[in-house]
Amino acid sequence: MHGEYPSEVSGEYNRHCGSTITETKDADLVVRFPMQTCRLNKNAHSALNENPVKLPIYKRIRYARLLAGLSAIQLAEIVGVGNDVISRYENNHTTMQGMDVELLKNIALACEQDKHFCMDEYHIFKENSDVYLKKYMRENNLANATLAKKLDVSETTVKNWKRGKCCPSYELWKNFFKNT
Repeated sequence: MHGEYPSEVSGEYNRHCGSTITETKDADLVVRFPMQTCRLNKNAHSALNENPVKLPIYKRIRYARLLAGLSAIQLAEIVGVGNDVISRYENNHTTMQGMDVELLKNIALACEQDKHFCMDEYHIFKENSDVYLKKYMRENNLANATLAKKLDVSETTVKNWKRGKCCPSYELWKNFFKNT
């Protein structure tokens, strides 16, 4: 397997069962698993290290997993989901609303990252939406009925948001709460 990428340099180290990571002269990372080899090009690798928040969630998940030296199957086992779930998240086949906040947090921690590494602003909002909503309503002196009318939702929906039973949709967050 060595020599597959001629620019490899020494510095290979084991991270998890059967995987190795090698940095190349041109700053690429080569991650080897028993059945496959993945390469992160220098642009993706430097973007991840410089400002990962600018990368879409699905790319952050994949890069974090590869940098941790985990296969998708290993990551799925660690966080307790099927490999198909990891595949959907990494291939951007899950909606923003459909992404589970706890799973995103567990993926980040399994990959030895900060718990919010695989989240964007919406997921951080979603994690504590009841707190954000109560604060917003208090600061703007809004009653449940007033906010419900403003957002074209039922008063019961607003009450459920405040209790933490559910949270505003991605569209509502984007159009109303994001810039408040």
